[in-house]
Amino acid sequence: MRLPTPSERADNPPEGFFTLYEGCFYFCFLWFPLPRLIVEYLWSYKIALAQISTRGLRHLIGILVRSFEADKILSLGHLRNFLEVRRSPGPLERYYISPSKNKKIIGGFPSKDEKYTDHFFFVAIDEDSVPEGCLDKIVAKWGKIDRDPTFLELVPEDLLETHEELASRKCHWTKHFRLKRVEKALRLLRGVSCSSSSSSSDHRLSGFVEMQKAKMTLREKKAAEREAAEQKRALEAIFKPLPEVTGAPEGSGRPEMSDLPEASNRPEATDDPEGSGLGLTMTSVPPEASRDVPAGASGTQVPEVESTEVVVGLAAGGQAKTKGKRPRGEHSTDKRKKSKSDHSSSRPIYKDKVASANLVASCAWPLLTAPDNLAEAGRYAETSANFLKAFSSMNTLVRYYESTNRQHKAANERFELARAESERKITEATAAREKTEALVAAEQGARQKEAEENARIRQRAEAEIERLNRLLSEEKSLREIEVARAKKAAKRAVTEEFAKQIKTIEAKLEQFDQVADRYMYFSQAKANAELIVALEEGKSIEDEKKEVEAWKEEFGTLRRSILSLRLSSSEL
Repeated sequence: MRLPTPSERADNPPEGFFTLYEGCFYFCFLWFPLPRLIVEYLWSYKIALAQISTRGLRHLIGILVRSFEADKILSLGHLRNFLEVRRSPGPLERYYISPSKNKKIIGGFPSKDEKYTDHFFFVAIDEDSVPEGCLDKIVAKWGKIDRDPTFLELVPEDLLETHEELASRKCHWTKHFRLKRVEKALRLLRGVSCSSSSSSSDHRLSGFVEMQKAKMTLREKKAAEREAAEQKRALEAIFKPLPEVTGAPEGSGRPEMSDLPEASNRPEATDDPEGSGLGLTMTSVPPEASRDVPAGASGTQVPEVESTEVVVGLAAGGQAKTKGKRPRGEHSTDKRKKSKSDHSSSRPIYKDKVASANLVASCAWPLLTAPDNLAEAGRYAETSANFLKAFSSMNTLVRYYESTNRQHKAANERFELARAESERKITEATAAREKTEALVAAEQGARQKEAEENARIRQRAEAEIERLNRLLSEEKSLREIEVARAKKAAKRAVTEEFAKQIKTIEAKLEQFDQVADRYMYFSQAKANAELIVALEEGKSIEDEKKEVEAWKEEFGTLRRSILSLRLSSSEL
């Protein structure tokens, strides 16, 4: 980079340099090397980067940032269909960029562009400022725009999908675009970190250069993130914890019996299997979490089981009918006094060793004696409690697996519904895209036909004009020939008529000459006669000579007048 001298202008940079304004970095967040797509876009119009306004550069930068964030690959055809270039009024060749009809992506610009044309500098055209392969595509000298008609046919297949995706979120320049967002987009593109704490433009430019030298691509990073997200969703679908049900005792974390899917608040029922005469009572008891289930083995917490345990116990009246008396548990009196509504909050039976021993002893026929009368009563009670505890743990696992299976099935159903909805939307979008592409193709075909028809009409008009010019030339030549012939004929007729008149005049003049000669002869004879009479009367010859000389001087010019009159008559 170098600063300009007082005599240098922005529209005429020195050889090997191009012009940039400071506003391109402070107002538009431009970076080095220049983005390849922006260089190709400006090269397609043969205009320099400094010739476009800050709003036009914001359009280009904003679309590029959105493409980095959405992981979309843009081409020159996308930009030429999204944006239009128009000349700004004024003496200099400046241009502004605006979105095409129904193709707006970036909006929310300030009502007036900031004054940026006062501070400019020159940048060398080299590998540090220009992307690889674009050194010959940098326009340095300012000139008029070149609208090449061949670019009108470049319509990408995914034009509409790309426009909808880019314009979907955070496209308000004043609210959403900051330097941090541009740096983040470049980090997504290259996969490196860049600090934005410094306000120095040199620090920012060095960070941009560092980003573009990274090895990891955005596509690889996105693929890794998608794979991790899919694995996480699969684990959550299988091991997702159940929501805690309200209404449980504080600190217990257990659901109420009325909210459980597999149990209901039904009253106690007594059943006497096989006519044994024993009154067995089934009581709904909320289980505790099993200590045998490993918590956190897979990274997820085992939820409370939404069900109840069915615990079978001996009724107080049925115990007296057995052989030998069984001692009641220490809580038997309290249980008998409790109402039916209190059974939902009782302890699991395996925590009461006496009740566990009574239940196990009554599960098979013939019944055992009272557990207290056994030789190993303590061990039998403890073994019975552990046995029921194992059953409780098994029930907990079964209910947990059942709940997880149901959640998995519900998630599959929701997934199938979402997939069907997505397929429907994809089908609609595909149909809309095909319809739009058909309309675009039809419009292009109509434009092509119209252009061909206009070319044919122009060719026919040019041929007709040429034919009419040729006919006009031929007609003009014929008319000139006819006019020349008419002139010659008229001249010949006039000449002949005039010749006849000349001959008539000459004949009359000849007659006049003859008469004049005769008159002259007559005058001479008359003069001779007068001379003879004068001599006879006695005049002398000398006197006559003098008189004749005087007459000659007096009438000497008459002969010259007659000669001139004859010459003029002969010329006519």
